[in-house]
Amino acid sequence: MHKVFFAPGERFAELKERPDWLLPMALALFLPLIISAVAMVAFPRQDLVSAAEERTQRVRDFVETRLQQAGNMSDEQKTQTLQQMDERTQAEIRLLRNSGPLALFGQTLLRSLPGVAWSAGQLLLWTVILNFMMPLLGVGGGFRRCLAVTTNAALARPVASLFRGAVMLASGNVVVRTNALLVLPQNAPVFLRAFGACVDVFTLWEVGLVAFGLHTVFGPDLKKTMAAAFGVWLVYALLLGGVMSMLGMTAFL
Repeated sequence: MHKVFFAPGERFAELKERPDWLLPMALALFLPLIISAVAMVAFPRQDLVSAAEERTQRVRDFVETRLQQAGNMSDEQKTQTLQQMDERTQAEIRLLRNSGPLALFGQTLLRSLPGVAWSAGQLLLWTVILNFMMPLLGVGGGFRRCLAVTTNAALARPVASLFRGAVMLASGNVVVRTNALLVLPQNAPVFLRAFGACVDVFTLWEVGLVAFGLHTVFGPDLKKTMAAAFGVWLVYALLLGGVMSMLGMTAFL
């Protein structure tokens, strides 16, 4: 599997004959989770608490604004919703302050499992769409081989997590960005910031690997697979930017 980083042509040629996807998928989904949990445990606890308080305050402000705009909820229901949110926030802060390293590691893993499920769903949908596009590129598809391409390309994700974790510990910053948000101002339009969040160095690397893998495994011209892979990514980024802009979700960027 390591060949996908150093000799991607050889790796994808192997996948053409033997579509290996289960272990790469498991590593792509769970290694980032473990790396992030280790980084959390190693990071100064008070800095984690401060970051959590700042993040949850932004989210609370967003939720409070949305509740005020909701015309179908009573004041009591709105108050109860905010109280429940505050209780979850305090529980998280107590965990950060009082838990030992092992407990914090375990709780971080558990809290991140929904994100793993979301990533798995995205990866499968990404595979379905690309497999559907293969006949449009003039070649026959094959879901298993397409899944082998996308899951092996997704091994870029643990590398991204390792890089961010190392920078996080070295810099003392909880939030480490490898996307266009590094250069966009905080007051930029929500659509632009949401789109910029998708323009990530490691994401573009993964999409490029997918394009090269589709070219190697299925045989269409590389320009066509590049257009297909980056086209799907672009549609996703635009849709995400549009949804977040409509909802005004600045607190999540």
